[in-house]
Amino acid sequence: MMESVQSLYQDMDKDDLSLDITWTRHPTRSTFTIPHKDTAPIAKALKDYVERRQQASQIRRFTGTITTLSMEKSFFRIKQKDGVITTVRFEKESIPDLMAHKVNPLYQKEYTISVTCENKPKKKCTCQLKRFEN
Repeated sequence: MMESVQSLYQDMDKDDLSLDITWTRHPTRSTFTIPHKDTAPIAKALKDYVERRQQASQIRRFTGTITTLSMEKSFFRIKQKDGVITTVRFEKESIPDLMAHKVNPLYQKEYTISVTCENKPKKKCTCQLKRFEN
């Protein structure tokens, strides 16, 4: 979503456009305009923010056994060979991939997965499933 907003402001900056905003259900606010001279700094700030977020995330590869799986909460825990347990979140779209690999914590087998880990300010690292490796 952030990249879409960034793209919008970059196009506005490139084409020397202003932004007219209308509140359809606000009792006291009417239409207002963000002039082009103000969209350029917003475009730069958004670009910097997206770049910082991309630098904060990195792709990692884990090999280990899946010890916990929650389809309802969309996460699993993988215990790596060195004993470190990492929680990995997944999207609902990844459920067929989990099923195809017959992931079952009761019948543990070793998996190698790629994850995107993101370091968020004042929070611990969060990992998102990218894919199972063969």
